[in-house]
Amino acid sequence: MLTTTNTATDHGENSYEQVYNNDNFEENKASFGHELIAGGAAFAGFKAFEDHQRKEGSSPRPLLPKPAH
Repeated sequence: MLTTTNTATDHGENSYEQVYNNDNFEENKASFGHELIAGGAAFAGFKAFEDHQRKEGSSPRPLLPKPAH
């Protein structure tokens, strides 16, 4: 039987309080610029993965929508 202590729960609650219930919460929020860069990096990474799949002969699920005719 696995026994648990409140130590893990207490640690999690303390971490939550430290992050979300402090006076500097607004300073710790992500900026739009950071989110934009992260989105661009994710897109580039997935596109590189698709290009690699095409090179290997596999047909990847399309990342971009098909152009309208």
